[in-house]
Amino acid sequence: MKNEKKNMMIIFGIFYIFLFMFFIRVVYGIFVIQVVEKVAWDEVASNIHREFEVDEPAKRGNIYSCDGQLMASSIPSYKLYWDARVAHLQEKPDSFYKYVDSLAYCFSEMFGCKSQSEYKKMFVNAYRKKEGRVSLHPKEVSYFDLQEVKKFPIFSLGQVKGGLIVEDRLRRQKPFGSLASRTIGSILSSNKKGNSGIEKKFDEVLQGKPGKATIQRYAGKSKSIKHVIEQPQNGLDITTTINMGMQDISEKSLRSVLTKIDAERGCVVLMDVKTGEIKACSNLIKDKNGAYNDSENMAANAYEPGSTFKIFSLMVAIEDGVVDTNTMVDTYDGIYKFSGRNMVDHNHDKGGYGKITIAQGLAYSSNIVVSRVIEENYGNRKEKFVNRLYEIGLNRTLDIEIPGIQTPKIKHPKDSAVNWYGTTLPWMSIGYEVQIPPIYTLAYYNAIANDGVFVQPFLIKNISKSGEVIESFETKIINSSICSQSTLSKVRSMLEGVVDYGTGKAAASKTIKIAGKTGTAQIGYKNNRPEAHLLTFCGYFPADNPLYSCIVSIKVPNRGYSHSAGATSGIVFKNIAEQIYAQKVRLTPNEFAKTCEVEKSFPSVKNGDFDQTKVVLKELNLDFALESKKSAWVQCCTADSTTLVFNAMELDKNEIPNVVGMGAKDAVFLIEKCGVRACISGTGKVVSQSIAAGTKPQKGNIVYLNLK
Repeated sequence: MKNEKKNMMIIFGIFYIFLFMFFIRVVYGIFVIQVVEKVAWDEVASNIHREFEVDEPAKRGNIYSCDGQLMASSIPSYKLYWDARVAHLQEKPDSFYKYVDSLAYCFSEMFGCKSQSEYKKMFVNAYRKKEGRVSLHPKEVSYFDLQEVKKFPIFSLGQVKGGLIVEDRLRRQKPFGSLASRTIGSILSSNKKGNSGIEKKFDEVLQGKPGKATIQRYAGKSKSIKHVIEQPQNGLDITTTINMGMQDISEKSLRSVLTKIDAERGCVVLMDVKTGEIKACSNLIKDKNGAYNDSENMAANAYEPGSTFKIFSLMVAIEDGVVDTNTMVDTYDGIYKFSGRNMVDHNHDKGGYGKITIAQGLAYSSNIVVSRVIEENYGNRKEKFVNRLYEIGLNRTLDIEIPGIQTPKIKHPKDSAVNWYGTTLPWMSIGYEVQIPPIYTLAYYNAIANDGVFVQPFLIKNISKSGEVIESFETKIINSSICSQSTLSKVRSMLEGVVDYGTGKAAASKTIKIAGKTGTAQIGYKNNRPEAHLLTFCGYFPADNPLYSCIVSIKVPNRGYSHSAGATSGIVFKNIAEQIYAQKVRLTPNEFAKTCEVEKSFPSVKNGDFDQTKVVLKELNLDFALESKKSAWVQCCTADSTTLVFNAMELDKNEIPNVVGMGAKDAVFLIEKCGVRACISGTGKVVSQSIAAGTKPQKGNIVYLNLK
């Protein structure tokens, strides 16, 4: 027994000795690898590299307005990092410490995010810790900034020796900021695909096709070499129908009224009557901070249109010959029952309208007039009424280039999937129990303005590559005639009456004739009472020769209004119409000359630059003469029946000039040419100046100019 135990101890002793010797051998091997052979292994590692293939991104195409202004573009930018492990710098610390002060100074001067000492501390700490990826700037930098950084001390050695790491980025920028932002759309940061608007609808066109590249990465170093083996095909450019000037006018006019009445949201869509081109599309919604942003496409969402729908109900009835514009309808005291349910006019608390004509009924937006006409003439033939609405095109799906646009919903009495009640027909006739997006409603009103020709609204003019048009989009006629010319004439006359003496009087303009219809739809019912309203004005201008059609819809106003679409949306419409008319609709020089010839009068001519004045007068075919010596600056002194006469102005740079009668541009130029400042107020001609002509200019003088 004792011998067996002794033998066992000897065996375990031998095993432990062997195990200890094996452990010593492993430790020695690690020591040799890590210390003795490190240089050799580093040399091997430096020659080992990986090569793999990646996509070479294509540049996304640009989006332009119809007048060539850039609405969206992919701008190259760069993210900067530094690899402090670069062998060249680690091997030459004297070189690093010699230039780190200069490098820190350059960064501090150029970007200003940190002081020179802070930048130096960042570089030194990273160098000592041998950090592999140090962010040099919190934001992306431009191409021009990158070129400057590459000239900085240390980084001028290049990526391999200096350690500068540059990551290419492409940022989508909108030069006009939020203007038409929802129409343009956005792209997802994760995969750079279109997320909304034109960016989404034409994502494949804009995105292009990526190329191929190989990247070689060397172990233990920051060295990374890219070789492009297949060039990317950049995305195509898109030119829209949007006019940025009109877009700006529309958005500012809408924002002003939304702010005034504290509305939840609103939209404006402006169309060219003849072509169907959408010239402006603005959608503003109030955020939690009370600011309005273009973040939801309200123009594409379907709502109950309310009273703007009445014109189509009456169009059907007039076209079928069951009524005429002078047909009398009794509204009684402003309350009338349909299938046991009261319908009221907005003035029922004042006794109603009594007996009025169809034309007056539309102008006053009488619910009872329209509903009685439709119920009494189509109550037993509901299908015919709805079919006639379908013939106009009110249920048609239009291929407008807006992702997610909703389609009209006008139910049919033979459709088993919908509920049809005894009150459906009269309520449908005044714009309830139907749903239409504002942009669709505009398309139908545009047909009225366009002599009955129903054209499809569209947003894209062409697709191009490097300035060469590849595909163009033209006007598409959906219906050559929505009704007879006789009916159309009566409908247009009634829409003019709405603005002349009806609910749209607030939209009437002294400078341009407007036609259209107000609509106040009750939405969001609670306990059989409306919680909010949708206020709309839809029409066209000038009424006698329509050039543009426009719809303005405002949802959930909260203050300063009396459920009046005319006093809210109508005001926006009026402001847009007047400003666009002032900028875009003018007499040609020949037409103006004829007017002057008939009236035996001349236009008002400002004093100022004679060369520019001559150009205008020659275009207008007006005779003129300069009585005294030749001069670059003149005053208009007299005008007889045939000729405008000018006198030369004598200017002395040591005296304040007389700029009364000049425009702002010329007046400011001459004043500041004397070495003093000019400050203007008002528009038109200068009627007074704060420092008299002939006064010696003094340093620090300000000449205040009043224009009228």
